[in-house]
Amino acid sequence: MRPKETLQCYWCGAPATSREHVPPDSLFPPGKRTNLITVPACAEHNQRFSQDDEKFRFYLQACSDSIDALDLFDKKTMRGLERPEAARLVADLFRGMQQIAVPGGVTALLQVDSTAQNRFFEKVTRGLHYHLFGRRIVGDVATFSPKFFNVSLDHKELASRLLRHLHSPQAIDGKVSHPEIFRFRYCSYRDGDREAFLVLMTFYNSVPVIGMCTNTEAVSQKLSLRL
Repeated sequence: MRPKETLQCYWCGAPATSREHVPPDSLFPPGKRTNLITVPACAEHNQRFSQDDEKFRFYLQACSDSIDALDLFDKKTMRGLERPEAARLVADLFRGMQQIAVPGGVTALLQVDSTAQNRFFEKVTRGLHYHLFGRRIVGDVATFSPKFFNVSLDHKELASRLLRHLHSPQAIDGKVSHPEIFRFRYCSYRDGDREAFLVLMTFYNSVPVIGMCTNTEAVSQKLSLRL
């Protein structure tokens, strides 16, 4: 009898001990948690991001205009933050909050930790790559979203270049069970053992996030030229 193959963690390549949802299943309403994407993960890369998952469930639902997101935000996410054990998470979420005037009233401007932000969306990007190709990304992953403002990025210019490519006929729509909650479109280029991967993730029909593997110089140059 052939020995059972040991799956590798989608992030680090260590032996997997469980499976990780991509994106986290907590983003989905209870009635829409069927046939979700999962990837093999080691103990460290399954458990270490749990606080990021809680934070970005809040952020993604709070900045969305989806009925699904708003309903889940009201019935589950906010109620969870009322628990005494959530006090530290609440403090992190609202640290540095400012009130700003907008047409029709006042809203809250939250300061999002850019490191945690990239780590959360990097996890989804790496997970999708493994789900699609059965191998992990070796190298760096960069992510950005116009919904999460970053003063060091020209979101308009960057989005214009990347989205033009992701909306081209060469890009592929990923297969998902509940596209109104999460869907993605991707393209990938390989040159020998080097690869460039670009993915547009859309949460709740209203929050776009772009993830890209940036360590593959030769293929990345081709990608840039095509953009």
